Order: sequence, then structure tokens, then C-alpha cells
Amino acid sequence: MNSKNELERVKKSARIISIILKVIFITIIVGIVGSIIGIAIINLMPKETLNGILSPGVITNSVSLGNLSFDLENVTMGINDIIKMFNTSLLMLTVLLFLLGMVVKQLIKIMKVIQEGTPFTQECSKSIGIIGIVIMMCSVVLPSVISAMEFRMLRIFNVQNALMASNQISQVKYTINCFDGSILIFGIIIFMLGGIFKYGCYLQDEYDSTL
Repeated sequence: MNSKNELERVKKSARIISIILKVIFITIIVGIVGSIIGIAIINLMPKETLNGILSPGVITNSVSLGNLSFDLENVTMGINDIIKMFNTSLLMLTVLLFLLGMVVKQLIKIMKVIQEGTPFTQECSKSIGIIGIVIMMCSVVLPSVISAMEFRMLRIFNVQNALMASNQISQVKYTINCFDGSILIFGIIIFMLGGIFKYGCYLQDEYDSTL
């Protein structure tokens, strides 16, 4: 009786989590569509119109280099620089939302399996494996996208010349980071967990066949 009640509580929790995940997934889809539309608008709209809307000019901007951040005073941004900044930011957002959407979609499938009965199914183990693969992809994609965006921003704001203008810095280099080992290890663990669930499916089938 207690195990039956516990199973019902698990299914109820899975239904609630599934609803939350579906809302998140819809929000992600809206964000991706909005980012793509934003990229299209910023690139297709006449520059004369953008000049009136965005009002390019002299601004103060904060720039980050790893854990170091500093403000650049009186930075002149033209309309082309603003377009580049928008394109870079929206493209990065699209990539991140797409990867997050893949993970959330698989979590929704897992919650659906739990609602229907035991989680030890081929579909559940496959979803966990896909999540592991996506996380392993993130170990390359995330640092590459973030580093590329930072590099693009440094080029837009001409940080190199600003630093070298002090006559105390002779050269400025920026290294793009294309790999994060900690994310890769986490992805491998999740992928192995999918294999464990697959073995659980085998044990479940063996148990059911003996009944």
C-alpha cells in the first residue's frame, strides 16, 4: 500500500514538473524565434531608420576580460558597430537557447515515461543519453561562443588600441577558449547514467518475464 502511494506521489510530481518544463520549452521556442526575427530586422532594416531608432553616438561601456572588468569612457559607436553588437548577442542567445531546448525536450520525455509507469525504459535511457551528448557538445560550444562574443566586443570597442594608448602596454592578445573540461566530464557522467538506465531496462524485462 505504501509503495503504491509512493508511486502515485512520484507520478504526481512528474506531472507538475512536466508542466513546468513545457512552459520553459515554449518560452525557449519564443526566445529563439524572437532572436531570429531580431537578427533579420536589424540586418534588413534601412540604416537610415536604424540611425533614428538606435541613436548611435558617444557612450560609456563596460568591458570584461575574464574576471577583470573596466569602463571605457567616450566610446564612439557607429551604426555598423551597433549592428555587429546586436548580431553577436542575438546569435549567441539563439545558440544557447537551442541547446537548452534540446535538454528540456528530453526531460519532458522522461517525465512522460515516469507518469506512465517505471522509468526503466529504452526511451528514458535514450533521452538521458541524448542529454549527456548535448552537455558534452556544450563543453566545446559554450566556451567557443562566449569567447568569440567577447573577442567581437573587444574589436567593436577597439579595446586593444585603448590599452596601448597608455604607452605602458606594448601588445594586447586575446585567446579564444574552445573547451571546458568540467562540462565534458559532467556530460560523460550523464551519458553513462543513460547506460545504467539501459541496463536497468534489461533487468526490468528479465524480472517481468519471470512473473
